Amino acid sequence: MTKAKADLHVHSDISHEGGPEAKKIIDKALEIGLKAIAITDHDAIPNLEDLVEYRKEKDIEIIPAIEISARLPINKKDMHVHILGYHIDSQNVNLLSSTKKIKEAKKIQCKEIIEKMNEKYPQYDINFNEILEKYGGISRMLVAMEMEKKGYIKDYHDAFKGYFGLDNMPCYVPMKHELHIQEAIQLINDARGIPILAHPPTLKNAYKKMFKTNDPGYDEVLPLLIDYGIRGLEMANAGTERELKNYDFLELWAFIEDYGLLVTGGSDAHELDEIGREVIPYRYVAALNKEKKRIDSTKYKLEKN
Repeated sequence: MTKAKADLHVHSDISHEGGPEAKKIIDKALEIGLKAIAITDHDAIPNLEDLVEYRKEKDIEIIPAIEISARLPINKKDMHVHILGYHIDSQNVNLLSSTKKIKEAKKIQCKEIIEKMNEKYPQYDINFNEILEKYGGISRMLVAMEMEKKGYIKDYHDAFKGYFGLDNMPCYVPMKHELHIQEAIQLINDARGIPILAHPPTLKNAYKKMFKTNDPGYDEVLPLLIDYGIRGLEMANAGTERELKNYDFLELWAFIEDYGLLVTGGSDAHELDEIGREVIPYRYVAALNKEKKRIDSTKYKLEKN
């Protein structure tokens, strides 16, 4: 008998990164035999009521989720991290208000990135309005994908490596409204969700690049995140394969055991055929569900008192 599996990191078209429609994601998940799936769009939430209605009589569990971009100040510099929020209340007013502000901030950021690009690279033909009209939204990922499609770079990752990924790059523009990591975690908590650190290897590699060192000071970052309220780590992510080379996962598993953390994982899919390329055993979903029941039970007791 095949063991039940789940993909807890999938992006739809509302991430504005070229992803598929949410309903097509559900169909694909069913096709490959997943028992559970989470659509974790960047700073956005799909219409979960539609999805719940759509999945009726379909044998799959849909976990309401989001992936929030945040900044983590370290040694007078800002690291950029992603926080996954599982079992969120998708109608939470504060969460919806914040995601709306982030969406507008991303639009302004991308407009300024493209303006810089047109100034520094007049041979490039990247048009803000064209991308906006084509996808119904915009993000740095879509700008990178457009650059790749037009042959200016070999791979969309190159845009982040050489054009606008870091503050020392020619087209870099900071986002005007980026949440502090504590704010991101608090948003998820307020929405009765479970905050999880996405792709930890990416965080460690970013630390090394930012400070040009293997400084053991990084060892203080994960405990700091626990203090801020992180409840688990994403231990499998197919979208960060490059960061996984030579990465010591034993230290993370030891950290999980020491702090009693939850575990998640998934494909980080942005296309249909990427869904399920990384999955986790369903027992980790069961642990998430158990934590959600504890959170809801605690809230009920507080309200009753």
